[in-house]
Amino acid sequence: MVLDSRITWEKLGLELELIAKEEPRSLLPLLVAINSLLQMDDTGQDRCLRSINFMTYELAAMCEKRSEADRFQTLNDFLFTTRDFRVNSLNRKSLCSKDLLLTSVLEERGGAAIPVSLLYMHLAQELDLPVFIVNQPQFNLLKWVRGSKCQFIDIAERGKILDEEELLRHMNLQPKGSTAACDENKSEVVSLKALLLAYLTDLKTALLRENEIDLGHAVLSMILKVEPTNLRHLGERALLRKTMGHLKEAQQDLKRYFSFVDVSNAPTEIQMASKEIQALSASTSNEVIH
Repeated sequence: MVLDSRITWEKLGLELELIAKEEPRSLLPLLVAINSLLQMDDTGQDRCLRSINFMTYELAAMCEKRSEADRFQTLNDFLFTTRDFRVNSLNRKSLCSKDLLLTSVLEERGGAAIPVSLLYMHLAQELDLPVFIVNQPQFNLLKWVRGSKCQFIDIAERGKILDEEELLRHMNLQPKGSTAACDENKSEVVSLKALLLAYLTDLKTALLRENEIDLGHAVLSMILKVEPTNLRHLGERALLRKTMGHLKEAQQDLKRYFSFVDVSNAPTEIQMASKEIQALSASTSNEVIH
């Protein structure tokens, strides 16, 4: 997906399915598309694209014929001093949708760590800087690969390069019981698929907490486009669809769910939902007959 493309739900679904097979160069176009479709606002997409493209062109002009170290410093100064971008919170459980949706992040010049990190990485790639997001739960640490050595950057500290002691402290201060987005070592980079799933999960959680049920359902369906056999999210969507009154769709999700899990081994709420839907379906069928 390119930054100037128009998006539809069908096209987004195809792009999400492709993530599982092929790593994109940047997730930022997908965040623009997700933002546009959820807000049903093409002008928001245009604003996002203009803002990102303008930053890209401006940085390219500033960094022409500069060394890698100078390009890195220019990027840091531009994003965190000139534009004054910031990470608003590292607590992913308390995020609101405005912290995650790209239009708000660009207009407010701040938000959750994932979209700010993805913006940073996108701009770094445009400057030919090999920068990647580190596999740790808050996603505020980035890894700058410099030949045979690496340096680690904290975007929550305005792009500060961490020394070994600071890096070790960051890695040892993970929230109790937290896990990284994938099974790699925490000092290694996270796959863009895992990062997208973390972003969509945070966005879904925020929307449902804000009682934006239809939008939360839409994001949950996006997650299942990326991971169609994720049983936790499949069961969650079935329960949500039952709550929304979409019994036929909920029953389809449960049928798929039980093709992987025996009914007796499913969580209690899933078993109860299945029985209730079956009872309601039987009642509806009897009414039609009579």
